[in-house]
Amino acid sequence: MLQTLARDLRFAGRMLRKTPVFTAIAVLVIALGTGAVTTIFSVANAVALRPLPGVSNADAVVEVHRALPDGTGDNWVSYPLYRFLRDGAATRPMADLAAWSFMPLTIDAGEESVAAQGAIVTGNYFGALGVRPALGRFFTPDEDGAPGAHPVVVISHGFWTTRLGADPRVIGRTVRVNGYAFTVVGVAPPRFGGVFALMRTDAWVPMAALPLLSPGNDLLTNPRPGWLQTFALVRSGVDRSVVQRELSRLVAQYAAEGNGPADDRRYTTVRLASLSGLPYDMHGRVLGFMALLLGASGLVLLIASINVAAMLLARAVARRRETAVRLALGATRGRLVRQLLTESLLLYVVGAAGGVLIALYATRLLARLPLSVSLPLAPDFAPDARVLAFALVLSLVTGVAFGLAPALQSARVGVSGRLRDDTAGAGSRRSTVQSLLIAGQMSVSFLLLVAAGLFLRALDRGRHVDLGFDTSNVAVAGFDLGMHEYDDAKGRLLLHALKDRIAQSPRVVAVSYARNLPLSGGNSVDLRIDGSPVPPANADGTPVRFEEVDAGYFETLQMPIVEGRGFIAADDERAARVAVVNQAFVRRFWPAGGSAIGRTFRRGSEAVTIVGVARDAKYWSLGEELRPFAYFAIGQAAARRRADHAELLVRTSGDAARLAPAIRAAVRELDPALPAPAVTTLSAETSGVLLPQRVGALVTAVMGAVGLLLAAVGLYGIVAYLVGQRAREIGVRMALGAGRRDVLRLVTGDGMRPVAVGLGIGLLLAVGTTRLLMSFLLGVSPLDVVTFAGGAAILIAVALAASWLPARRAAATDPVRALRAE
Repeated sequence: MLQTLARDLRFAGRMLRKTPVFTAIAVLVIALGTGAVTTIFSVANAVALRPLPGVSNADAVVEVHRALPDGTGDNWVSYPLYRFLRDGAATRPMADLAAWSFMPLTIDAGEESVAAQGAIVTGNYFGALGVRPALGRFFTPDEDGAPGAHPVVVISHGFWTTRLGADPRVIGRTVRVNGYAFTVVGVAPPRFGGVFALMRTDAWVPMAALPLLSPGNDLLTNPRPGWLQTFALVRSGVDRSVVQRELSRLVAQYAAEGNGPADDRRYTTVRLASLSGLPYDMHGRVLGFMALLLGASGLVLLIASINVAAMLLARAVARRRETAVRLALGATRGRLVRQLLTESLLLYVVGAAGGVLIALYATRLLARLPLSVSLPLAPDFAPDARVLAFALVLSLVTGVAFGLAPALQSARVGVSGRLRDDTAGAGSRRSTVQSLLIAGQMSVSFLLLVAAGLFLRALDRGRHVDLGFDTSNVAVAGFDLGMHEYDDAKGRLLLHALKDRIAQSPRVVAVSYARNLPLSGGNSVDLRIDGSPVPPANADGTPVRFEEVDAGYFETLQMPIVEGRGFIAADDERAARVAVVNQAFVRRFWPAGGSAIGRTFRRGSEAVTIVGVARDAKYWSLGEELRPFAYFAIGQAAARRRADHAELLVRTSGDAARLAPAIRAAVRELDPALPAPAVTTLSAETSGVLLPQRVGALVTAVMGAVGLLLAAVGLYGIVAYLVGQRAREIGVRMALGAGRRDVLRLVTGDGMRPVAVGLGIGLLLAVGTTRLLMSFLLGVSPLDVVTFAGGAAILIAVALAASWLPARRAAATDPVRALRAE
């Protein structure tokens, strides 16, 4: 069998070499289709499917999330709860339980301080993941014991290469992390970035180093905040359900003993999730979005494959005498089908190799695209062995699926029929099959055009959504003061001094700062309105969120105060606690109407008075419903919390990006030890909310353009082929008095008939499938008339052009030559 296969492959290679133009075009078409699918699959593989680089225990590691009795929950635990879970079990279905959290760091390796993305981890973090160091070692148990006793750090391979010159003597070297001397004990393996595959991590520090990195922080003893994420290493042969029951028992015990705040005691069970390289709450949404993009790329491959099938049918006509001779010499129809199918498979495998090359370059371009998000992303979309295997299987499946019909068509007619010249009827039957293929191409192309149009409409809608504030001409600079021995009071003094300096700069209109940027969602809060508890999730499912901001915040964002006032400098820790709420807050809690100014609610044990009502705004996403939101004066939080991340916001009368040098200079003057902040604009920071729409519009537009091009080429080919088949008929018509316009109308009409059929089928497909895009359309109807009309107009225009070119050549036919040739 192998010898027969080898002979078939050699013969297929010879036959393809005899027709280099046909082979080159077919391989190119297949490469475009396969490359589209392979590129999207490579991205999906990197985001959620590929095992984490450097991690050997990925199959045995599960993420641990607290859950309510109804199954909902979050992925955050406090350090005391982690210790309770790790140490509390008498029987251990788990080999280990580790915890970690992102932590911004400033690392000074001798030349200058640089901002780095760090992670604070328990001492068993690397061991539970099964990671081995590239140099040195990881943390020992004693280094994760006494707080502050062992200041050691593990750096990433990328940081070691780019910042430390890949110095092999780095082990034992002292670097300053947040101003403290830390000893480098290890270098992580290449490409290892932690639990989240796309997030860049530059350094890891042990949990015991927290008091050094964030002085005054009591997170190691305070059971209230949930700030750690945990994962468990399941013992070999132990079912995950056993681990879930054991951890659920411990969580319920922790709550029953009265540990932690009342809100935490609501969590009485856990849920487990496979380690996927994505945050648990994003996994489903990202995979769903990637499935949509993969479907779009699959449509391009379908168009390409239909094109190749049409080419193979036309090639079978050209080889009809060869086929007849082989049948006459005794070849069976099965043997003939196998040989023709081998040629198709060889074409698809070679085309898939070209598709992998396309995917290789396309993924490099995608990794360099500016995403306008503040996250430290480090995407690695390069195809790996899994992607190569996918491309090979894809080429074999499509090769069989779209090569079988032409092969069967070539082998089903009798020998005498093959030896005779083609009749008009035979040509008609072939043209019918090819016309059906063209109709299929056009229907899929129309679906892609509609999807691209909907994403573009959603992107345009998103750019014009009323956010409730103005993002233009606002510069943004982030500070992680808690990492530099700043408590809340000292941090506010620095920020106020910085505000005063920046306010003196030319063209500065207003300055303020906040804990987080707008459209970051804020934090959940437990309020009591008129003595009635209001949980973080109200009866209508809308969370109550809040943000802490400084005086001038509403003026800086140009967010209107519709009633009362905003915050002023006098709203400090000595003043009565005040808040500004949005209009949805008032409607939710006082639906009977009336002024909200002077009304009170309780935030924990503190009574808070409403002094202003701000206009409703967007807080999490552009498509969200209006929800209650509260703003608290950041100057009144000193007694409750340490300095944390703060965002400086500066409104200017000109280009906000030009303010970056002035902000960095002011920071250096106030505290040279602080690293120079990254200065961006609020427009750029908030544009990340449109990332799905931008990616969807880009991918579907490219896929739609490629699909339409392939369909147009296929239409051109079939019309040109039919013109050649009908040369005698056209000559007779012109000899009998038909004019150029008549021939143009005849040929173009024949070409547009399958287009009309395909457009009708595509319309039905689009109506049935575009509802899948609903969550990304920001209010644009999935049956948007403008989009459907625009897609139809583009398709008809391209199809007319593809039909008109061979029609014009047919209209120039010399009837005498056509009749003489026949």
